[in-house]
Amino acid sequence: MKYLLIFLVLVGCSMEHHLGKAIKKGYKPKKEEIIKETIKLVEVRDTITDEILRVDTIREIETTTKYEKVYLSRQERKMYRDSLDHVVKTYKLEISRFKDELTHEKELAKVQVQKDIKVAKIENKRTSWLFWLILGIVIGVCRKYIWKILKSLITFV
Repeated sequence: MKYLLIFLVLVGCSMEHHLGKAIKKGYKPKKEEIIKETIKLVEVRDTITDEILRVDTIREIETTTKYEKVYLSRQERKMYRDSLDHVVKTYKLEISRFKDELTHEKELAKVQVQKDIKVAKIENKRTSWLFWLILGIVIGVCRKYIWKILKSLITFV
């Protein structure tokens, strides 16, 4: 039993770990920053004459952050959970609307492509029909000459 307790203490997560995860998810803790500023004077002296050659100042600023503990009552936790559920539901509704719009756009694009294909087929039919009409007229007009050429070829063989 005590080994299990020692194991849990060594493996368990620290408060900083959970706070870091919460901050990544958008939690803004109430905090108070304490700034300590210290100034150090450094004198450089000559060893022989004991004169001050130079005086330097070094500023050190140390900031520490103190987080305030915030406790939520049962009603506040329930309100927060309910508002979070509401946000999730509206987000899901927006996603479903977006998906519906996408499927509608896809269907419109499909219909447009099918119309373009039908128009192209009709245009191709028109051009082939016109070609055969002109060819028929030419053969009809020139049939006397074609008949004479074929008759001369048959008698020649």
